[in-house]
This record gives sequence, structure tokens and C-alpha cells, in this order.
Amino acid sequence: MIDFSKAQADDLKLMFHWQTLNWTDCSQTCGGHGVQARTATCQVSIGGATRKIDDSFCTGAGLPKPPTMRKCGISQCPGWLVGSWSKCTKSCGVPGLQSRILQCVWYGTKKPAGDECGGKPRPSVIKICQTPSCPPEMANCYDHSRYCSMAKRLNMCRLATYQIRCCKTCSS
Repeated sequence: MIDFSKAQADDLKLMFHWQTLNWTDCSQTCGGHGVQARTATCQVSIGGATRKIDDSFCTGAGLPKPPTMRKCGISQCPGWLVGSWSKCTKSCGVPGLQSRILQCVWYGTKKPAGDECGGKPRPSVIKICQTPSCPPEMANCYDHSRYCSMAKRLNMCRLATYQIRCCKTCSS
């Protein structure tokens, strides 16, 4: 309660104003769908004393209520862009390996995001691939060229011609 008994005429001027608190933390740090909130209360000052009153007094005095909600969070989130699995390194008889490209990018633009994906689980980039049994004609295979070791180093074993000509080297 405000005591008016000792107030001077100038002290009895009513001053309406909005008191706002700080914005809350954003509900999402990225994605553009976060929100922040704060409270806004109408107050009146009389003779040096301030008191909370109904919002209708401030709006009635021509003071629009300040926003109490707003959108926040950067518009993009980082994430892993995962490429397709490569062809298996072996064609038959023994397990091989498959690989794929993995890149941290900003969703939406697919621009590189550096190390921003550090907190997200990293998808695998290599996996074992099972191959079918070799056909009978390749079961007793042998190399038909002295250059088969070079063909393997140059990753030529993925080609059918070299798989046949360098059967032993390419299947090991």
C-alpha cells in the first residue's frame, strides 16, 4: 500500500511503465525453431514508490506490452553427410571391405561445418562385406601375369579382367 498522506502535489503524478525480466535461454541452440520467454509486468510509480498493477493500466496509458516470446537459435544445425558405400574390395571367396565418405556439414546448405559435429555420433566409414563363393573355374585360380602385384597396388582388382588374369593376387 502506498501512503499518500505526506505526498506533495508533484509527487502524485502517476507514471506507468513496463518492467521486463531477462530472456530465458533458447530452447534449441540450432534449427531456427527455438523460443525464448520473459515476463513483462505493468508498474506504477507514485511519489517515489513503485507497485505492480494490472496490465490494462499500461495499455490504457498507451504503452504497448513488450514482447514476451521470441524465436531464437541459429537457422542451421551441423550434421553428418554420409556418402554411398563403395563396391566391395573382393569379388568372391573371402570377405572384403567397403568404404564411404563422411563430411560434417550445415543442414540445408550442405556447406562444410568443420568440427561442429564433434558432439554427434560419428557414422562408420568402413565395413566388412561378405562375398559369395567363387565359381568352380576360379576355385583353382592362379595369376596369368607377373604384373599382378602391381595391378593390386593400383586397385585394378576391382575390374573383371584383372580378377580373371590375376585371380590369385586379387582374391587374397
